[in-house]
Amino acid sequence: MPRRKVTLAYMSNKSERKILFNKRKKGLIKKASELCTLCAVDGCAIIYSPFESQPEVWPSPEETASVLSRYNSLPEIEQTRYMTNLESFTKQRLEKV
Repeated sequence: MPRRKVTLAYMSNKSERKILFNKRKKGLIKKASELCTLCAVDGCAIIYSPFESQPEVWPSPEETASVLSRYNSLPEIEQTRYMTNLESFTKQRLEKV
């Protein structure tokens, strides 16, 4: 069964907005966990919330610091090897067609 298209609009009710944010945050953390498990890679997520002063870090602050320090220790060419932006993504897709 196909999903309905959701129209994006600002939610004026703060409590509903906070509930939806927490649901989506939980889903994002679950996806990150599944990706790390299935692909046997180390990963982390840093989620900034408009409702909290400190960001939420997954899996733990120590493991996140370890992942980020390993990433930052790579040469810049290695860091950007697999990165893509909208322009390069569009070019790649057009070349395939």
